[in-house]
Amino acid sequence: MTPWHVAVSSAGTPFLTDFEGHRVFSILDGRIVSVLGGGGENPSGHPATGPMPGELAYPTHVNIVGDDLLVTVGASHAIVLASLGESRIELVAGGVEDCLTEHSSSLITCDGHGGEGDPPIGRTLSHPTSTALDSHDDLYVSEAHGNRIVRLKSTADGRSLSWEQIEIVVPSNPPGFSADGLPARDTLVSLAMRDDNPRLAIGGRLLIHDDVVYFCDTGNHVVRKIEKGVVSTIAGGGLGLDQDGFPLPGHTGDGELATRATLTFPTDLAMDSQGNLFVSEFFYIRKVSRDGIINTIAGSDDRMAPITGADPLGVRIGPMGLAVDGDDNLYVSDLAARGLRVIWRNR
Repeated sequence: MTPWHVAVSSAGTPFLTDFEGHRVFSILDGRIVSVLGGGGENPSGHPATGPMPGELAYPTHVNIVGDDLLVTVGASHAIVLASLGESRIELVAGGVEDCLTEHSSSLITCDGHGGEGDPPIGRTLSHPTSTALDSHDDLYVSEAHGNRIVRLKSTADGRSLSWEQIEIVVPSNPPGFSADGLPARDTLVSLAMRDDNPRLAIGGRLLIHDDVVYFCDTGNHVVRKIEKGVVSTIAGGGLGLDQDGFPLPGHTGDGELATRATLTFPTDLAMDSQGNLFVSEFFYIRKVSRDGIINTIAGSDDRMAPITGADPLGVRIGPMGLAVDGDDNLYVSDLAARGLRVIWRNR
């Protein structure tokens, strides 16, 4: 099991993407239940392991929208909407049919680069890593290999979700870093933590709260936001820039303003009902309070630290995804433990 991302329903049911298991699963009454995918890398003619049809090549992110799951399928460069109640899967953006059924060794050639005004379906995305909906049901998508953020304009009629065209929010450019205060369209980012394996793009996860877009500028070791079209840094970058103009990584700044702290490859974001922002990064989870102060709440860089323990600051973790439930408990998809952790709010 490679738990890549987690989302929690309003009923408190967690759903996780299993990256190398090519599936989405839930945990019900202490049991792992596959709900989507699971047929492996070469899906043609193979049955899914769960009640839903369909195969997922390295799913990277799951969003819960009512009774539906919105899943990014990284290696297929696609986003699918799975209706659990109707056992139906719909392609809503990216990938085309031959890409979704070819062997995974060729899936990486099926990426694309949809432009302003293009329809979302087709070879339009390049390894999407996350999605987020705003108050208008417009769908924001971060692309690791595309190194950009796009918005899919909604045509929702109140009964179902659909999107009609692409709008560019942060355009694709070579990885770089721009100072705060620029319009999003003029800002350079480094969304991905690059890896020799093209399927393994990590980074750029999104969160939308009150129509402010928060995102992990993962390769730049910072968390940023887009508010009224302008980009600013809210955590990381506190030690300045290296000789190539990129923010320096690290794990410093607890108890100080988050913009004076350093992060190392932030991977995901979650926000509780009090407006506290949680950030997962290498070995740690950080909390940025509403007044902008950052602190470490879990994790250790001690390689001899145990995987489990009563003290969250004394365990070794590999947090990849974060989610907050209705009681403000924090769920963590953890590669170190190969499972799901929960940091209970009042325990």
